Amino acid sequence: MYQIHTKPEENLTAILDKFFSIIMIFIILIIINNINNINNVNNMNNVNNMNNINNMNNINIINIIHINNI
Repeated sequence: MYQIHTKPEENLTAILDKFFSIIMIFIILIIINNINNINNVNNMNNVNNMNNINNMNNINIINIIHINNI
């Protein structure tokens, strides 16, 4: 019916294999999470840069209007 491992080393290696495969899954998940975090920071920086450029353009437009009104 069921195979019984007579050698304790076989049970140990099977347990270690499962253990390390679980650890590898966690490591992969952590790496994916870090990549997502880096992408989120880059996206935030891009948005901030775009906002800064828009603000600079708005200031330039206000300065041009002000100069024209003088």
